[in-house]
Amino acid sequence: MSFSRSNEQATVWKPRTALGQMVAENKISSMEQIYENGMRIQESEIV
Repeated sequence: MSFSRSNEQATVWKPRTALGQMVAENKISSMEQIYENGMRIQESEIV
């Protein structure tokens, strides 16, 4: 059985938190930086 994904479109991630904005702007590039600064991950897209 074959499934077609032609109808699915990629969604663009729009950050909702300050951490999300920093990740989107490449100011934070690793999980280590997040943990070192004591930040909470509230958006699943960050992971």
